[in-house]
Amino acid sequence: MLSNKKYIFFDLDDTLFDFNLSSKFSLELVFKEHILPLDLKEYGFKKFVEFYKKINSDLWTKYRENKVSKEFLEVHRFSDTLEKLEIHEDDGFSSNLNTIYLDILSKQRNTVKNAVGTLEYLYRKYPLGIITNGFDAVQRKKLNSCMLTDYFKHIVTSEKAGALKPSRQIFDYAISLTGLNRSEIVFVGDEFDVDIKGANESGITGIWLNTGNEQTDSHLKYIEIKDLSDLKKFF
Repeated sequence: MLSNKKYIFFDLDDTLFDFNLSSKFSLELVFKEHILPLDLKEYGFKKFVEFYKKINSDLWTKYRENKVSKEFLEVHRFSDTLEKLEIHEDDGFSSNLNTIYLDILSKQRNTVKNAVGTLEYLYRKYPLGIITNGFDAVQRKKLNSCMLTDYFKHIVTSEKAGALKPSRQIFDYAISLTGLNRSEIVFVGDEFDVDIKGANESGITGIWLNTGNEQTDSHLKYIEIKDLSDLKKFF
């Protein structure tokens, strides 16, 4: 099934870069240094993260559907969270929080288990690339901080492609850079609905990194792995 493959693309967040760990650390610093000094009433960090994650997730869904802009998302994921905490600040304050958060986040060096070893192995055999929905400058800084940039021939962000996964447009853009047939390309990602469905609908073989043992009733064709090092069994 994979003997004809000539190029491997990866998602970035929570496929190679440990976004969950890095984001939690970054949010904790933002909270302690910039929100805790405010009048929080009975709210603490746990509630802050709970509100933020829900609001951020909803805004990213709307962003993928072109219902809100990048700028709206960046400001309102913090301003709406502050409103939930009964803190009333202007958008400038929330915009500053977002800038601080992204700066801290992009400097983190946390990689997913076995990411570096697997990339080192595959890099010797195949050209590698990135397809990510993250913002261009932030995603490139993450790769640099983790010292992963040099592994990749192409880094495709949604900003650069003008479309977000699972849209076929971003995958087609990435395919066009390789000069290969889509049947010769593999995409590895951790989000089934965004990564695997998107790859499948684009005619690319999807490999689902399912570290959390999630369940799906999908009838799509894909390969499932539990650890990045499992890729060595196929390539």
